[in-house]
Amino acid sequence: EGIDTIDWAQLEHAYGPAADVPGQLRDVAVGSPRQRNKAMSELWGNIHHQGTVYPASAPAVPFLARLATSGAVPEGDRGQLVALISAIASGSSYLEVHEPMIRGGLSEEERQEMEKELGWVRPPRRKLAHALR
Repeated sequence: EGIDTIDWAQLEHAYGPAADVPGQLRDVAVGSPRQRNKAMSELWGNIHHQGTVYPASAPAVPFLARLATSGAVPEGDRGQLVALISAIASGSSYLEVHEPMIRGGLSEEERQEMEKELGWVRPPRRKLAHALR
């Protein structure tokens, strides 16, 4: 419920427009075991990629939380959903993660980009807190 009210194509994940996220969430909810497994793997790569989060991460959290707390998915998948939600909530921005590896430090432009990215990091935590009320 509500998944189609979000303009996912206007949001970004690790690989570009997040238009594929609603289908992945639906596959987790009602797909075959194989579809659920594939969708979970794709969600891990798209909305939480190697410790980083994206504009599409926060809008996905309420749906992940609903799936994790419903009886609609098998127990093992609920555990994966909780792990993904936790990872998103503790995620960071790409530049923040990679800043120590950038020789000479971040440029002013990169610092501004990092601040923009950090704006994506905080909303998932708020969405999670709201979803768990």
